[in-house]
Amino acid sequence: IKLLINRNKAVMLAGEELKKYVNEVHEQVYFRISGHSYFLDYYLPKYKLAIEIDGNYHKIRRVEDKERYKMFNNIGIRTIRISSKDVLSGNFISKLKYKLTPKNQRKKKYN
Repeated sequence: IKLLINRNKAVMLAGEELKKYVNEVHEQVYFRISGHSYFLDYYLPKYKLAIEIDGNYHKIRRVEDKERYKMFNNIGIRTIRISSKDVLSGNFISKLKYKLTPKNQRKKKYN
């Protein structure tokens, strides 16, 4: 409950956008994997997809986030991380679509 109350603006905006496209969106979902406790910002059970909104805090948590990614991957849940900056600038859905597109099918950007 505390996590739901204290969500930052980017996390709340991402949730509002997700709910426009997906019927079943779970917020701040608790998982216990191999003795470790985790909370996901958003979990889409139909797609076995975790969506994490990363603020500045995550810049110092790269090792922990990588381990967390592996733990969820091991139980069949794909994790997508999107920066709070992208959410706040209105690019959440486009960034999510981009990250859901297989790498070999993404359009290349040329300078």
